[in-house]
Amino acid sequence: MLTWMRLAALTLTALTLGLSFAHVLEMPAKVAYPPELYVTLQNSLYVSFGPPKIGAFVEPGAILAAAILAYLVRHRRPAFWLTVGAVICLLLAFPVVFFIFTEPANAVFRAARSASVPADFERYRGQWEYSHAARFVLHLAAFVLLARSVLHRPRVPRSELSPYTMGAIRTDRARSYSPSSPLFGEGPPSMTMVAPFMKPDASEARKTQG
Repeated sequence: MLTWMRLAALTLTALTLGLSFAHVLEMPAKVAYPPELYVTLQNSLYVSFGPPKIGAFVEPGAILAAAILAYLVRHRRPAFWLTVGAVICLLLAFPVVFFIFTEPANAVFRAARSASVPADFERYRGQWEYSHAARFVLHLAAFVLLARSVLHRPRVPRSELSPYTMGAIRTDRARSYSPSSPLFGEGPPSMTMVAPFMKPDASEARKTQG
């Protein structure tokens, strides 16, 4: 369940990010178009972005999936807070920025035609373009936070390790201090570490006693 919800949240957020990124890429060319052409594009190019087309359901789906994911990882820190941060960014993009800035400009352009350009055209054009740029930044932040929450691997406390895992850790430690360990060379670790500091006569005496 958790794996599939993570996949759904990441996929829907990535699709939402792609939609807003497209607006940012189009901005330099669109702001140079004459008003009549700009209004024509607004009423034709983005038909599939809004209801009842599928583009209108991608962003709400991303918000819903991220919110469900936050509930599923509520006991996992810091994955929970990263996911909550992603949900906040998505909610700021929609509905906050969208309905305060983007949708009022949409309503003006929908009511206009290429032959009747809005009187305050430049204001609404800037409002529409820069609101989508702000939404892109929020979508990008949400995707990064979600990806970071998925990639995070919490460290398991020693108290929660199974006896088999603890046994494997002890075995690895014993191997690292074995006589054949490349760190210490041949012989017991203590003798190998002390040998370079022993006097030659003391070393010879130990060999004779052996």
